[in-house]
Amino acid sequence: MKFTFERAVNFIDGLDKFGINPSLDNIKKLCNVLKDPQNNFPSVHVVGTNGKTSTARFIARILCSLTGSFGTYISPHIKSYTERFLICEEEIAKGRFAQIAAVIDEARRRLSGTDPSAQITQFEFLTAMAFKYFEQERVDGAVLEAGMGGRWDATNAKDSRVVVFMPVSLEHCKILGNTVEEIAGEKAGVISKGSDVVLMSTDPGVRNVVQKRCRETSSRLFVFNNDFNLEKKQLCGGSYSIKFRSPLFGEILFKVKDNPGFQMENLLAATVASALFLRSLPANFNNVISRVAGQLKIAGRFEIVSRSPLVILDGGHNPQAVCTLVNELNNIKVDGEKFVIFAAFDDKDVASMLVHLARHTDHFIFTSSGNRRSFEPRELERIYKSLLANDMIGQEVDCLIFDDIAVSLQEALKLAGPADAVIVTGSISNIGPAKEYLCSAGSMQR
Repeated sequence: MKFTFERAVNFIDGLDKFGINPSLDNIKKLCNVLKDPQNNFPSVHVVGTNGKTSTARFIARILCSLTGSFGTYISPHIKSYTERFLICEEEIAKGRFAQIAAVIDEARRRLSGTDPSAQITQFEFLTAMAFKYFEQERVDGAVLEAGMGGRWDATNAKDSRVVVFMPVSLEHCKILGNTVEEIAGEKAGVISKGSDVVLMSTDPGVRNVVQKRCRETSSRLFVFNNDFNLEKKQLCGGSYSIKFRSPLFGEILFKVKDNPGFQMENLLAATVASALFLRSLPANFNNVISRVAGQLKIAGRFEIVSRSPLVILDGGHNPQAVCTLVNELNNIKVDGEKFVIFAAFDDKDVASMLVHLARHTDHFIFTSSGNRRSFEPRELERIYKSLLANDMIGQEVDCLIFDDIAVSLQEALKLAGPADAVIVTGSISNIGPAKEYLCSAGSMQR
């Protein structure tokens, strides 16, 4: 079947009805029909709870500078599915997206003809698209961001040379497990025989799980603050001196203008992963890292889109990510009040997220991103009031409720003065509607 871009998007949207398949059986069957495109390029796998997308994109930026052509497969997207398929930071063209989708759909139909029980999920379909796209483009390698978990995540249909294990926290507990250790065990399933593993989590339980998996697979383990580390020193004028250390590359010293915050650890993870992937470092490796350090901004990750008032878009979707957001806010001087526009999915630990945010908020605006999984705004308000009644939140703040992100932003910007801050957070799904409204309003002052 031929697809236009719009028809391909509508078809892929419809695959959401098949939900999540906690098995690699169907994706492997689909790849087999496609003649296993995932086996025709080497890869780096990024798993964990927070920092995956940023780290994956930093790895690709580094390796594109050093190898010539490197793909990135990330999720979720902010506005368009094309954002998930990158080669050296360039999104797949809409026409090419439709073409690849048609190839995967034909393979899906052939599989269905021989195995009617093999219902391909949305994420499996998109992952197969990434494998085929990177094969056709003959990339020198690709970074694959795991979607949920790891052991049975569709991206795990491919073994990776390097695995980056980002910090882990409680998420998707009904599917992945009720403890951090259980969740880490699921994510550690992407570690295949003879991998090099970069561990960024400092949780002892997570470390034990990953160490055990590395022993089982004869994989080498490189641990943050043991095998590599960073130093950050503030200089006069608000700039920072950064030093990365590792036996893999010695010392890398560079300066950045503003406080790099949490992204510097993500860049360190990407640097170590890139060194392991390359195995033999080119003479300009350290210079490339210094250059990438000046390009740390990632859409939807503490993204400042206006200065007066300060408007920040952050896709923090769990307590750990919200803590990171709060820490970043503490590094920015806000003379006025803070308005937090909040929407979240109904499987998230919203209570903990609100407790963290309430300490740094003058006004809550509860809303919905429009996703079918979003909490109703009134339910978010109920959770907030319950926390307040049980003394989980020390001081009451003003609360407003609006049906969607666009109206919430419109009203917040009416209330906010030039010295105030408006923060949109709670889910990466909030970022697309926020950007769409801000673009249509056209009044942001960068």
